[in-house]
Amino acid sequence: MLFEERIMGYAPFFGDWEPVKLISSGESTAVLEIRRSENGMDERCALKAIHYAEKPENGLPEELASLLLLSGRPNVVGCFDHALLDADGGADLLIREELLTPVSDLAKSGFCFDKNE
Repeated sequence: MLFEERIMGYAPFFGDWEPVKLISSGESTAVLEIRRSENGMDERCALKAIHYAEKPENGLPEELASLLLLSGRPNVVGCFDHALLDADGGADLLIREELLTPVSDLAKSGFCFDKNE
């Protein structure tokens, strides 16, 4: 089974987040666009999934610890939820993050930056 197929098996993520599409994947990583509808509002986020062959010793992978420490600062992707799940003798880390739009997509849509931004 491919890693992204196993990750899809965890859906819905964090209770009510459903997968929209696979953004990218590798042997032990995957990034999905996920969404939920609440009170008629559609919210979208990114789900980053990372497989660790061995469960992290202190229970918190270094990448997640750094992200949590820096989250909320300028130029750092926001981290909203995370879960560390036992999988294949190791662990799968799921992180719900801010979904970013590539600048190239903004340019194609005709979006203009304010000169003061």
